[in-house]
Amino acid sequence: PETRLKDWLDPDDLGNITMEALEPVPHTVTISGNIAARTGQNMTGVEVTLSGDANETTLTDANGNYSFEVTEGGDYVITPVKTSDPDNGVSAFDIVICMQHILLINEFTDPLQIMAGDANDSGGISAFDLVQIRQLILSIITEFPDSDSWRFVSESIVLNNLITDAPDQDFIG
Repeated sequence: PETRLKDWLDPDDLGNITMEALEPVPHTVTISGNIAARTGQNMTGVEVTLSGDANETTLTDANGNYSFEVTEGGDYVITPVKTSDPDNGVSAFDIVICMQHILLINEFTDPLQIMAGDANDSGGISAFDLVQIRQLILSIITEFPDSDSWRFVSESIVLNNLITDAPDQDFIG
């Protein structure tokens, strides 16, 4: 058994038994999370992009989960994007409750409500948002011109010098 290792490390019997030529095998860690709507419903088919020391894209599965296997010690950014189905759940009732918010009759207290009603991504809800929501409902437009149809809390997650698995990197859409 001792000679087998020597034969493998020094096949030409030059007396040079080193392992300098061998590259260390990089260790990997897993980044994973879930993407769900504000209502708690898991979001299927969300495009999740990994950037930084690795570049990769995947889609969330039927349970809203995603996962990346990456090299340990790297810097990574995770970003979800969903541009399909812009009118999902949008109704005339949304116009009514947004109008009540604008008129200070029933102000939103949840930042996610404000994000959902902010059709032009201006940071607040205005009459212009109501116009765009109405146009989407009536199929005058097929998507919001100044905003992705889905926005996420947070827009992205940054992981620096990742040395252990990073589960629970979740987003709300």
